[in-house]
Amino acid sequence: MKTIEEFIRAIVESGTLRKELEEVKDMNALAEFLKKHDVDGTAEDFDKAMTDIGNEEGELDDDEAEAAAGGKMVISPDSRVQYKKLV
Repeated sequence: MKTIEEFIRAIVESGTLRKELEEVKDMNALAEFLKKHDVDGTAEDFDKAMTDIGNEEGELDDDEAEAAAGGKMVISPDSRVQYKKLV
C-alpha cells in the first residue's frame, strides 16, 4: 500500500495518473481512485494533503486557476503542484 505522500509524488511524475485524477469529480470518485491505486488513506486525507500543498505553494495565477476549476490538480512546468478542493 502507498501512503498519500508517496501517491502524490507518483501523480506528479505520471501523466497517466494526472489525467485520471482530472476525471475525478467528487469525493466518492476520489475514494474509488485511491482504492484503485492501493492508497492508504481516505479521500478526505488526500484532499487535505493536496490543499496543504497548494497553500504552501502560494497563489494560483489566472491560467492555473482556470485549469483548476472544479477540483483539479495543476502541475506547472517547474513541478509546482496546485490543487483546488472538490466540492
